[in-house]
Amino acid sequence: MSASGSNSANNMRWVQCLTDCVFSDFSSDSLNDAGDIEGVTIPAGVGIGGRIESVTLTSGLAIAYYL
Repeated sequence: MSASGSNSANNMRWVQCLTDCVFSDFSSDSLNDAGDIEGVTIPAGVGIGGRIESVTLTSGLAIAYYL
């Protein structure tokens, strides 16, 4: 997913940031305070795992791995 194309996804297991990423939405029941990363720049190379319900990417490039 990229900020310039289709930028939201649902029901993922892992999100890998390929470039520095900013999320405007990050929802997960299995990650405590998952919404705290909204609006924060996540550096390239960081991966976030768990049962992720939805994400919306504001800037950057990421790969979403589905369940």
